[in-house]
Amino acid sequence: MSAAAPSPCAITESRAIGGVRISMDVKAALTLTGPPLMQRVQGQQIIYALRPPWSQMTAEYGRVQRISTRSPACRTATGIGPGSPAEAVRAAYAAAAASVATAVHDGELVSFPFNGVALLIRGGRVDTVEVFEAESLAASGRPVGPRTAGAPAPRATPVPAPAAWMIRGLAARVEGTTLIVTGSVENRGRPLSVYVEITALDLRGQAAGTADGAVDPVPVPVGGTGRFEARIVLDDVVRRYTVVLRPTGAITGALAEQAGELRGLQQFTPVVLKKLQVTVTPLANPARLVIEVRNGSTVAVSGVTVAVEATTRCFLSYPRPSPIPGGNIYGRFIVDTVTRLVAVPPIAPGGSAQATATLAARLEGCVDLLVLSAKARVVDVRIAD
Repeated sequence: MSAAAPSPCAITESRAIGGVRISMDVKAALTLTGPPLMQRVQGQQIIYALRPPWSQMTAEYGRVQRISTRSPACRTATGIGPGSPAEAVRAAYAAAAASVATAVHDGELVSFPFNGVALLIRGGRVDTVEVFEAESLAASGRPVGPRTAGAPAPRATPVPAPAAWMIRGLAARVEGTTLIVTGSVENRGRPLSVYVEITALDLRGQAAGTADGAVDPVPVPVGGTGRFEARIVLDDVVRRYTVVLRPTGAITGALAEQAGELRGLQQFTPVVLKKLQVTVTPLANPARLVIEVRNGSTVAVSGVTVAVEATTRCFLSYPRPSPIPGGNIYGRFIVDTVTRLVAVPPIAPGGSAQATATLAARLEGCVDLLVLSAKARVVDVRIAD
């Protein structure tokens, strides 16, 4: 029986996905993949978004450094590929010399540095497979004699992945509605261009925003320190954030990861202000305003102050200088602008509260007060820690 032909989308660890090989000339690779959907430059690397079955390719100095796929048609020799169960991954790589598992906000990243492959697992299944040049296992320096005939082969001892990179000095602050995360990284490995991926997590632990930040200098030298700053525009209050350090152009390879916590909810006041909706309803007899504030944020509000501006009209009668035939009232309408500061009671997340402001004419003797129009805005909010 003849051997089966190789799959056009075979994943070969440390070497290739389909016909695109690691260290291949970029022009030759793009001849196979077709024109990229998008490309961007990060430092000395160019990142290409590709059509299926590939998903992304990273090149440096004109050579392919990393290639990834999200296509279920792509498989390794052991049958692992996008869509494979996490249990199958563990079984297929049970004998791997080393593995690095990193928890991310939407799954788990499992990298096998000495196999040259990384897998992003989401919902218990492989989402993305990335191939890169495998790290070399260091020789022990001690000569190994030939095995005695019939003696069993020694079992491989798992080699822990070295902590070549570290994230230090992590700090975060909120300016207006922007979260700013800063920090530094230490490189104890080879020179490499890297970036950080920041994810802000809301009170429910769900992603509330992400941003990438370049690490300077590029590349970070051996024994050197790089610094980064990333900004995320917030739409809601966040309490935690994660920082993942990756090689430039990689979507799965994590060099280091760290998490931080934000304390003091009052710094999120501008964010909560954007989530408050105010409505004003004018009522008559007597003239008054009903102010309703709806809290669209995920935190409780202990109090809100609303500034209300209403345009009113009343009738001011004058003494009659002489009898008027028909008995008509002598006077005129007065239009005025009235402002009030109204305190609204505490509001639960997703809830609403109301307050009422009764109006009176500022001019004595002006009767039949009527609200023609009204508008309101929140001028102060207090967040319940």
